[in-house]
Amino acid sequence: MFELLYGAYYIILFAIVFICFTVAQLMTLINVGKSKILSPIIGTAVGWLIIWAAPNAVAGIVVSIIVTIISNLVLTHAIYSKHGDQYDKTTKGNRK
Repeated sequence: MFELLYGAYYIILFAIVFICFTVAQLMTLINVGKSKILSPIIGTAVGWLIIWAAPNAVAGIVVSIIVTIISNLVLTHAIYSKHGDQYDKTTKGNRK
Protein backbone atom coordinates (compact mmCIF):
# COMPACT_ATOMS: atom_id res chain seq x y z
CA MET A 1 0.00 0.00 0.00
CA PHE A 2 2.79 2.40 0.85
CA GLU A 3 4.49 1.74 -2.49
CA LEU A 4 1.45 3.19 -4.23
CA LEU A 5 1.60 6.31 -2.06
CA TYR A 6 5.30 6.75 -2.73
CA GLY A 7 4.69 6.38 -6.45
CA ALA A 8 2.02 9.08 -6.35
CA TYR A 9 4.33 11.30 -4.30
CA TYR A 10 7.12 10.99 -6.88
CA ILE A 11 4.70 11.75 -9.69
CA ILE A 12 3.65 14.95 -7.90
CA LEU A 13 7.29 15.99 -7.43
CA PHE A 14 8.03 15.37 -11.12
CA ALA A 15 4.87 17.24 -12.10
CA ILE A 16 6.09 20.29 -10.19
CA VAL A 17 9.40 20.25 -12.09
CA PHE A 18 7.64 19.84 -15.43
CA ILE A 19 5.08 22.58 -14.74
CA CYS A 20 7.71 25.08 -13.57
CA PHE A 21 9.88 24.59 -16.65
CA THR A 22 6.81 24.77 -18.90
CA VAL A 23 5.70 28.05 -17.31
CA ALA A 24 9.19 29.52 -17.76
CA GLN A 25 9.29 28.44 -21.42
CA LEU A 26 5.84 29.94 -22.05
CA MET A 27 6.91 33.21 -20.45
CA THR A 28 9.97 33.27 -22.71
CA LEU A 29 7.85 32.41 -25.73
CA ILE A 30 5.47 35.34 -25.19
CA ASN A 31 8.40 37.69 -24.34
CA VAL A 32 7.38 38.36 -20.74
CA GLY A 33 10.46 36.86 -19.07
CA LYS A 34 13.98 35.87 -20.08
CA SER A 35 14.92 33.29 -17.46
CA LYS A 36 14.58 29.73 -18.75
CA ILE A 37 16.64 27.90 -16.15
CA LEU A 38 17.01 29.86 -12.93
CA SER A 39 13.39 30.79 -12.26
CA PRO A 40 12.00 27.24 -12.67
CA ILE A 41 14.67 25.96 -10.32
CA ILE A 42 13.61 28.53 -7.72
CA GLY A 43 9.93 27.68 -8.24
CA THR A 44 10.61 23.94 -8.02
CA ALA A 45 12.60 24.32 -4.81
CA VAL A 46 9.83 26.34 -3.15
CA GLY A 47 7.17 23.92 -4.37
CA TRP A 48 9.10 20.95 -3.01
CA LEU A 49 9.52 22.73 0.33
CA ILE A 50 5.77 23.33 0.50
CA ILE A 51 5.09 19.67 -0.29
CA TRP A 52 7.63 18.60 2.34
CA ALA A 53 6.19 20.91 5.01
CA ALA A 54 2.54 20.17 4.33
CA PRO A 55 1.89 17.31 1.91
CA ASN A 56 -0.89 19.00 0.02
CA ALA A 57 -0.27 18.52 -3.69
CA VAL A 58 -2.46 21.37 -4.90
CA ALA A 59 -0.82 23.94 -2.65
CA GLY A 60 2.68 22.89 -3.71
CA ILE A 61 1.82 23.07 -7.41
CA VAL A 62 0.06 26.43 -7.19
CA VAL A 63 2.78 28.01 -5.05
CA SER A 64 5.50 26.73 -7.39
CA ILE A 65 3.75 28.26 -10.41
CA ILE A 66 3.35 31.61 -8.66
CA VAL A 67 6.97 31.64 -7.45
CA THR A 68 8.21 30.74 -10.93
CA ILE A 69 6.29 33.62 -12.48
CA ILE A 70 7.40 36.13 -9.83
CA SER A 71 11.04 35.03 -9.90
CA ASN A 72 11.07 35.16 -13.71
CA LEU A 73 9.74 38.72 -13.66
CA VAL A 74 12.17 39.80 -10.93
CA LEU A 75 15.14 38.21 -12.69
CA THR A 76 14.15 39.73 -16.02
CA HIS A 77 13.51 43.28 -14.86
CA ALA A 78 15.83 43.67 -11.86
CA ILE A 79 18.81 41.39 -12.44
CA TYR A 80 19.12 40.75 -16.19
CA SER A 81 18.50 44.39 -17.09
CA LYS A 82 21.57 45.40 -15.06
CA HIS A 83 23.91 42.45 -15.48
CA GLY A 84 22.81 40.99 -18.78
CA ASP A 85 21.99 37.33 -19.23
CA GLN A 86 25.22 36.07 -17.67
CA TYR A 87 23.46 33.99 -15.01
CA ASP A 88 21.96 31.62 -17.58
CA LYS A 89 25.01 31.83 -19.86
CA THR A 90 26.61 28.68 -18.47
CA THR A 91 23.64 26.61 -19.56
CA LYS A 92 23.66 27.96 -23.10
CA GLY A 93 27.24 26.97 -23.93
CA ASN A 94 29.07 28.92 -26.63
CA ARG A 95 25.99 29.92 -28.62
CA LYS A 96 25.41 33.60 -29.23
